[in-house]
Amino acid sequence: FDRSTAERLSAMFVRLLEAVSEAPETRLIDLPLLDKAEEAVLLGDFNATAEDFALDQTVVDLFAGQVKASPGAIAVVDGEGQLTYAEVDAASNRLARHLMARGVGPESVVGVCLDRSTALMTALLAIFKAGGAYLPLDPAYPEERLAFIVEDAGVEVVVTNAELSGGHRGLAGKGLMLDTAETQRALARCSGTAVTDAERSAPLTPLTLAYILYTSGSTGKPKGVMVGHRELTNRLSWMQEDVPIGPGDVVLQKTPYTFDVSVWEFFWWACHGAQLVMLAPGAHRDAGAVAEAMERHGVTALHFVPSLFDTYLDLLEAGEGLGSLPHLRAVFTSGEALSARAVERFHKVARTEWAGTVLRNLYGPTEAAVDVTAYGTQGGED
Repeated sequence: FDRSTAERLSAMFVRLLEAVSEAPETRLIDLPLLDKAEEAVLLGDFNATAEDFALDQTVVDLFAGQVKASPGAIAVVDGEGQLTYAEVDAASNRLARHLMARGVGPESVVGVCLDRSTALMTALLAIFKAGGAYLPLDPAYPEERLAFIVEDAGVEVVVTNAELSGGHRGLAGKGLMLDTAETQRALARCSGTAVTDAERSAPLTPLTLAYILYTSGSTGKPKGVMVGHRELTNRLSWMQEDVPIGPGDVVLQKTPYTFDVSVWEFFWWACHGAQLVMLAPGAHRDAGAVAEAMERHGVTALHFVPSLFDTYLDLLEAGEGLGSLPHLRAVFTSGEALSARAVERFHKVARTEWAGTVLRNLYGPTEAAVDVTAYGTQGGED
């Protein structure tokens, strides 16, 4: 320890002993370690992070504004093709009405069992527009876990396809198969115009439930975490203030949708006129595939788990994947500890290849709408 740390620890110990001697009946949890000035800094100064974000709109409202502003702009790209803002809007409106015809409305929970694709992005927006909350379901889950989650969340409808839903008893009778002729005919009969509150069973508001993600829970039993539209908009608003994006930016969607990082990947771009590229299913584990997608699509913002980030940095230092850098403006990391060495490696490459790229390290529990802390790295950290 350095001198100041040792002095602070000894002062805490003395304060603790004084409190015990003065009031020995005091419970341990109530004994003071901090003096009044330190307590004010930790509870007040460090937490003075309130922002006056406009939280009266949902992602649906913000996306509608971008559709109106740039209907012909490319919105979502996957390995099979691309859709404009207007096309995503119309397709999600049709699917929203089809979901509403099956009883979906505000506070309804709709399961989603789809691979990364334009169809997945359209489905998530459709669920929001119907007023429902989406619940991602991983088809690789054990049958018992999948059945428990569907029953525990009260899921009545699961948006999926024939391939992914096959063989899952927990989805029996609940599947809305997007790839069947019957569903395609039903969607064709639905209007692609904007869905209104008059059509919904109740109004869509910032207080409406937006999504549920199941975590393992402290006991190992899956636990559903419920997050509303206001909390989602707040999280996206912070991100936009920290690293603004807009037309011309490209976000890479690579995080599996059962993890909360995927939430900002899915909706940040839609609120600000940017573009979303859906990484091929399974490719999120391959740093080379990620770098190739970054180069091919001109990705400007993406997330890395630090372990994969290290592998990506290995590629760059070996002279591979350098084509992924020229457009890159922001890298976000979370999910694991980010090492000081990785930070230094990144900034060394960034300074050499593309000086304008920022690296933000994030942390937060699913219960707090993805992230609660952020650190903008500079290089030189220890």
